[in-house]
Amino acid sequence: TENIFAIQADIAQAVADAMQLALSPEESRTLRAGSTQKLEAYEAFLRGKLSSGHTAISAESSRQAIAAFDRAIALDPNFAEAWARKAQIQLISFWLAVGPRSLREDARLSLAEAQRLAPDNIETLMAQAYDHYLGDLDYARADATLRTILARVPDHAEGLEASGYVARRDGRFDDAFTAFERALVLDPQAVDVISSLAEMLYMVRGEFDAAETMLQRARRLGADTRARAIWIEDARGDLDAAWAEVDGPLPNFASAPAWIAIKSRDPERIAYALSPAIWPEDQRSPGDFPEAYAMVEAEALLALGRRDEADRLLATIGQRLAERSDPYPSRWLGNAYYHPSDLPGMLGDLEGVRAAEADFLDNAPRDLWGSRSPHSSLARAFARAGDPERALHYLERMVETYGPHTYLEFSSDPGLDSLRDQPRFLALKAGYENWRDGRRDD
Repeated sequence: TENIFAIQADIAQAVADAMQLALSPEESRTLRAGSTQKLEAYEAFLRGKLSSGHTAISAESSRQAIAAFDRAIALDPNFAEAWARKAQIQLISFWLAVGPRSLREDARLSLAEAQRLAPDNIETLMAQAYDHYLGDLDYARADATLRTILARVPDHAEGLEASGYVARRDGRFDDAFTAFERALVLDPQAVDVISSLAEMLYMVRGEFDAAETMLQRARRLGADTRARAIWIEDARGDLDAAWAEVDGPLPNFASAPAWIAIKSRDPERIAYALSPAIWPEDQRSPGDFPEAYAMVEAEALLALGRRDEADRLLATIGQRLAERSDPYPSRWLGNAYYHPSDLPGMLGDLEGVRAAEADFLDNAPRDLWGSRSPHSSLARAFARAGDPERALHYLERMVETYGPHTYLEFSSDPGLDSLRDQPRFLALKAGYENWRDGRRDD
């Protein structure tokens, strides 16, 4: 039997090599332990893994991954690792809103099956860690599970990668850098880790050139880096360079070109960014966010000074949202396509914005990494509704979290135009300039 498993492992390794899919040391050990005796099931498992990356995830790649794991499970219902990986991609797809929110409960069922079959398996524990992390935002329990994994397998690159994600969302940015860097040493081709480091370099440290260098590394490995290239140039404050990176639709990030166009206040760019060539019809209502496109279209109309058209569109959006049992399914999470403050803010409804803020203060989860999105939304909403002090409070929170360079990203936002002469806004600008000049001296 041992020789049979060894032969199967060698064949499965050859399959992985043919698919250009690197196996971690733990996965290689799993092969030799005979996790499944059906090579066709293992090939389907590998195909699922190949479609499971975070960096370029889309509704289609998510469906492909889940279907591949389902195929593996159909061939071998006792294939615990396939159940665990299925749970993991279901959680990631739920979090990134590339599928329905029902994926959250689907993931729990998949995880329960993995736990029934192999509760101590590393893949099962990884799925459990992601359940704590993305399902519950329970960073302490996620960390505890990941520590168990890393105590058993110190060279588990994906365990270190997940530790980086948890630390980052919890606001422990130095710990996140350390975890990602260790993971990258173990797996130099991990494009999700490379992309995550690029994001942190520009968002947390303001090291834009280093972020671009890291992104080029991911690009050489075949990753679709277009969205992150846009974000880096936007964070640098170079809207023309950001726009130059626009090159076709961006699955799961379809709004990125539109926001650059809106900040540019360029009618031609806005029309193009909102056209089917850049934002296809089938990407305009992702997951449980049917108003994703309409909300950005309203922002564009306001940026162009077309107030009457914006008001008509906003009224229609409001009517449709009022008909939904859960109009804001992600509420204040950083992964939300829109927040409860967006609509009243664009309408100039100060009472509505204050009600949204009260909900934010009472119910927003701890999500330091994702706080940029709700804080930006609240800042724009208060600025438009006539409360500059509260608007500036949220801009200051962003700078406190990410650093003085964050000023560059919101300095061109049309929704903040009413704040530009405010002393506190000018202080944020001065803080950025001091930071910039200090870096030049270094």
